[in-house]
Amino acid sequence: MRRILSKGSMAGYAVSLLCIILCSTSSSFGQLKDVYTIHASSQGDAGISSIDNPTGSVVGGRTKVEFTIKNYGIDTLSSVVINWEVNGIAQPSDTVSTNVPYDSNAYVSFVYYFSFGGVYTIKAWTSMPNEVADENNNNDTNISIVTIYGLPAAANASDQNIFTGNSVSIGAVNPNPFTGNVIINYNLIKNAQVISGVYDITGKEIQSIGNEMMGAGAHTLNFDGSALPAGMYFVRLKADGNMATEKIIKGN
Repeated sequence: MRRILSKGSMAGYAVSLLCIILCSTSSSFGQLKDVYTIHASSQGDAGISSIDNPTGSVVGGRTKVEFTIKNYGIDTLSSVVINWEVNGIAQPSDTVSTNVPYDSNAYVSFVYYFSFGGVYTIKAWTSMPNEVADENNNNDTNISIVTIYGLPAAANASDQNIFTGNSVSIGAVNPNPFTGNVIINYNLIKNAQVISGVYDITGKEIQSIGNEMMGAGAHTLNFDGSALPAGMYFVRLKADGNMATEKIIKGN
């Protein structure tokens, strides 16, 4: 932290702290002798000033996640690490090369696959501005809460697996639409613990299918959906930190 001392009301780059210096001239507390302004300026200080997309309620599937980076430091921001997570799950960070003067913005976007409906919390923060430790962590982070209300008609498992990892992928689901028993074909690229379930459009799990260690290769799951009300649901498989989701329809 660099502190610049200047007399009077000299403008500064950061929020100014007014320091009043009292000089005692008698037995009283003293009188005002002079006024100084201390400007606390940081050379390495950046943050996520806003999460610009998605906001509010949106259709899920493949979605751009966009952030605004702001340079709060006095030096031009040439690089910064962008960190982010969705519902507490860390996403790949990225070092962004920028050329942002003081008090100016840059913009960065990522891609995330919102695989089922529900409420999502997106958290993003910066670190290592100009390859040094951030001197003020109070302005690094921004959080946005969005509601996903389904997937676009074109969404499918192969598209989804591009963005959530390929350790697990869902193949054919038969029958779909269904009224009773459903067979789910899936593939693992290596041995993994597979957790599977059926979710409604709000993201609530309504039926667990399985939780077991499986070997690499092709597998099938079976579940009885005869007791489910008619409507749209999602089969979700999690394995090795990755997730695959497929939309299924319960007929009347």
